Amino acid sequence: MKVNLLEALTQVPDFRAKRGRRYPLWLLLLLVIMGTLSDCLGYRARLRFLPSAS
Repeated sequence: MKVNLLEALTQVPDFRAKRGRRYPLWLLLLLVIMGTLSDCLGYRARLRFLPSAS
């Protein structure tokens, strides 16, 4: 059975509290994976990689 990346990420259980959730967990995980593949290995590099959330 083949599962693509997005399907796998949407199956990860989200244990965060309901209050304060701004983005779905699958999206956050995808952005971390994309940043890591783009050689953004630290917090500052990942913040520069991500688009502005304003």
